[in-house]
Amino acid sequence: MKNIGCGTSLLVIIGAIILFSQLGKGPSVSSQPVSSTPAPAQTPEQIRRTEVEKCFSSWDGSHQELTRYIKARMKNPKSFEHVETRFKDNTTHLIVICKYRGTNGFGAVVTETVIAETLTDCQVKKILSQ
Repeated sequence: MKNIGCGTSLLVIIGAIILFSQLGKGPSVSSQPVSSTPAPAQTPEQIRRTEVEKCFSSWDGSHQELTRYIKARMKNPKSFEHVETRFKDNTTHLIVICKYRGTNGFGAVVTETVIAETLTDCQVKKILSQ
């Protein structure tokens, strides 16, 4: 059996450390040029649209906070059925018109419309018509 000297052992250890440190890295030279083009900035209209869209359900188009408000004041909240929601953007707030069906105190199914002013953070500011 051959005895390996201290200098050779040290070189083997250093080589192993270098080898293991390089294993997790990808190729050192990329064949693809790196793109430094930033993503295009959103226009104020796109930012506003995103801000407004977060207030509405992607499933049925209802205004989520106005729906909660309506259900909290219904005789039978489980009977709530969204029909349609429309809105007008007035820059500082939205005017939201929600049409829905539900049962009244006598058990009859009635269709109602609520017009509300909502803030840009989706909160119901006031009910304009019910």
